[in-house]
Amino acid sequence: MKSRATHKAQKECSNWNNSKCLGVMIKVNQKRKDGYKYLIRQCINVDLAEKSCIADKGCTYFENVILPGVVDK
Repeated sequence: MKSRATHKAQKECSNWNNSKCLGVMIKVNQKRKDGYKYLIRQCINVDLAEKSCIADKGCTYFENVILPGVVDK
């Protein structure tokens, strides 16, 4: 049986791909020297990519990006 977090990930997470994680992470650096406020980068977390979804075990992408944007219905 899927946990509630895993079920939400299946419906809402852009990293969800047929129960596997794509491993795409977003990193935000707030200190820049060129006058811009933020530097946003995407990278692949090889420890998560192509592995089973860990939303129910504590995925930082899921907790920081997906959950704040999902309204409980």
